[in-house]
Amino acid sequence: MASIQPEKNQGANRAVFQNSLLDSALLNQINNVQRELGQTGRFLVLPEVPKDVMAALKDKRILMLDDSAEVLATWSPALITATNGYFSYLHITERFNVDLIRQAVVKLKPDLILVDYDFGRNGFLGTDLITVFRAMDSQSLAVGFSSSEQSNEQFRKSGVLFTADKANERAGLEQLKLAAEGRDRQILERILGSVLLQAMDERFDASGGREIYKDALADL
Repeated sequence: MASIQPEKNQGANRAVFQNSLLDSALLNQINNVQRELGQTGRFLVLPEVPKDVMAALKDKRILMLDDSAEVLATWSPALITATNGYFSYLHITERFNVDLIRQAVVKLKPDLILVDYDFGRNGFLGTDLITVFRAMDSQSLAVGFSSSEQSNEQFRKSGVLFTADKANERAGLEQLKLAAEGRDRQILERILGSVLLQAMDERFDASGGREIYKDALADL
């Protein structure tokens, strides 16, 4: 006679099954992107991403702009994993112009746009795109994303609040976590005003951190 599992165990088994399905879907997405970018290797397991980064980037729509297929292939596995698959990219080849990029941003509505600095032969810089994004009525946050500290400094001089180190994945992911948290705070400030947001700041503690922002946005 078959035993009946307690409801708690059934729920746990269901969660394990759902997580397994998600992992499989993410692996398929990672390998499809690798193939699109001309890579011959295949991922068998998801890359490890720090838990605090996962918490900040989960379900965030990230759009990465770069003229290097190799760079896109390097970063896409971790970003697909961290965002639960809400990652997209534009490989900025010579056929791209600023208007095509603007159209993609309107269509995809990313939360974060990772912007390379030097787009090679295309005739524009990342700082030029920042100016375009600012003129758009969008809640997307542009992040300067370069392997050169000098280039990231140029982003900051142009008014970009957040930059990330493209040459160092661990440091870059932590910087993207801060950018995601900063975007959540900016949106809440527009909605709630600075006084209410200051009251939320006072609720911060070492363990909760800026998860309060994400919880508040989810409740709106």
